Amino acid sequence: MRTCWPGRTGCAPGSSTARCRRISARNCSSASNRIAGTDGVVAVRACAVAAADGGGEDGGTDPFAGLSDSFLNVRRDELLSRVAACWASGYSDRAVRYRMRRGVSPLSVSIAVGVQEMVPAERSFVAFTPGPPSTAATGA
Repeated sequence: MRTCWPGRTGCAPGSSTARCRRISARNCSSASNRIAGTDGVVAVRACAVAAADGGGEDGGTDPFAGLSDSFLNVRRDELLSRVAACWASGYSDRAVRYRMRRGVSPLSVSIAVGVQEMVPAERSFVAFTPGPPSTAATGA
């Protein structure tokens, strides 16, 4: 997975917003081209990145899975708007309320956005497995 996360663009504190947008756009377009070519489609996915204490999406104490958006079959001309929408979804009313209910500061979680190759599938599923430390069944 290649990321198009603004934090990885080389935009240093104090850089102009316009400069960072240009760098982010160029990096996202390059990642999309490498993954799917200029005419292919990609998946754009967001997740709440775990904090140093382990909190965050799929963290040990706060399962944020499903609170941020994903977009499938994204064309190159839609890429930047979908990356922005994914990032923004981490701060949606639903995500902020969830964090507040869990006692997590709404602004303490970073949002990462990844661009992945879109793989055609006939089926999809979610698998639940026992928790490794206890082998107790876990649920969603």
